[in-house]
Amino acid sequence: NKLAPNCSSAQALAGAYQQVIDAYGLRAIDVDIENSDEFENEVVQDRILGALKIVKQNNPGLKTIITFGTATTGPTYWGTRLVNRAAALGADIDVFTIMPFNFGGGANMYQSTVSAAEGLKNTLKSAFGWSDATAYAHMGISGMNGLSDQQELTSPATWTQIRDWAEARSLARFTFWSVNRDRPCPGGGVVAHCSGIAQNTWEFTSITAQYG
Repeated sequence: NKLAPNCSSAQALAGAYQQVIDAYGLRAIDVDIENSDEFENEVVQDRILGALKIVKQNNPGLKTIITFGTATTGPTYWGTRLVNRAAALGADIDVFTIMPFNFGGGANMYQSTVSAAEGLKNTLKSAFGWSDATAYAHMGISGMNGLSDQQELTSPATWTQIRDWAEARSLARFTFWSVNRDRPCPGGGVVAHCSGIAQNTWEFTSITAQYG
């Protein structure tokens, strides 16, 4: 039972977020939006944006981040709507982070990720009137280490390429799913406790830690 579809209003959802912010002394909050009950739901999208606007106002200095899926060409209809509504509602979201995987990305996850990110940049420019540099500064990438659910392969070498691309453009966020998978199990398939590929333990963590 995720919060956003089950809270009755933006105010109620903001109250739930505030409990987490207070409990952990958060300086940033990253809300992952997926599936038909959240991402593909206009009412829930607006509820999340409204709630994040409220917590941003009530917690000076708090960074707000929204993470959502993408097509290889950039945001889908629903992703584009989310960005445009964030602009229209004045939600003041700091970072829009895409998850560039599980999109039928094919063999070249570097090119697919770059293409998706450039699509996000153009969507942000259109919605907010930003320059390239400002759009990049409000963007993030949250990749999948090893094999995705659709068997897309992001190797340590590919992840290094993606990191260097993101670093050159000063993206605000660079992260991956998930640290618990950051260990080898070649031929192990898509599982929660390892990457499904040959790698060094914590190799993706080491690559990511060099971001900046």
